Amino acid sequence: MENPNQNQSSDKNRPAFEIRAGKVRASVWTKQKQTDDGRDYTEYSISIEKSYKKDGEWEKQKMTLFPDELPDMVLAIQKAFEFSRLQ
Repeated sequence: MENPNQNQSSDKNRPAFEIRAGKVRASVWTKQKQTDDGRDYTEYSISIEKSYKKDGEWEKQKMTLFPDELPDMVLAIQKAFEFSRLQ
């Protein structure tokens, strides 16, 4: 049975992968590139989007990271979570 919170797609205008957790959505985007010597490769980027209501209207905040930036983001979020829970 397919998880309704996950989406894997090969459509060019859609993310290659997407997952929702509550009001947060993470999407993985791909872009085909070529090195200076002609080798093809895939570049990945990750969009993080949070939805929230403001004055009765849904708003979104979005940021984009590259895969090598994700461990730093996870660490920062984990430490902020720990701090807020230990107060």
